[in-house]
Amino acid sequence: MLRAGLVTSKDSITTLNVLKRLLGGQKVYTLTSDNGSEFALHKEIAKALDAQYLFADAYSSYQSGSNEHGNGMIRRYFPKKTDFKQVTDEELQKAIYKINHLPRKIHKGKTAQEVYYSTNKRLIKSRHRKQFIFAFRT
Repeated sequence: MLRAGLVTSKDSITTLNVLKRLLGGQKVYTLTSDNGSEFALHKEIAKALDAQYLFADAYSSYQSGSNEHGNGMIRRYFPKKTDFKQVTDEELQKAIYKINHLPRKIHKGKTAQEVYYSTNKRLIKSRHRKQFIFAFRT
């Protein structure tokens, strides 16, 4: 399940507040980040979310594969060199909604939304699902 939010600056207090807003009230087991200064308050983040906090080694993107995959999916809607100062939170959340409602092979055709909330609201028969997937592409 992908969650994302815009930050107005790369300071650690802003990062803490955005993570609390996005993940507060959810059961979070672990968080993985790089060693950027925006995660300087990692102990406070871990305490606020009651989660274990892990750090990926430098130049080891394979240690946070889910993060990298999520970034790649977001890049479908916001290519590299996108100025995120021009992107509204509404535009970002629309893209996240589409990503979370996209059937995935890893989930045997279920969406991340269905897996996360343990639902199966299949409205489209599997033989027509391919057409549904392309409706989300930009």
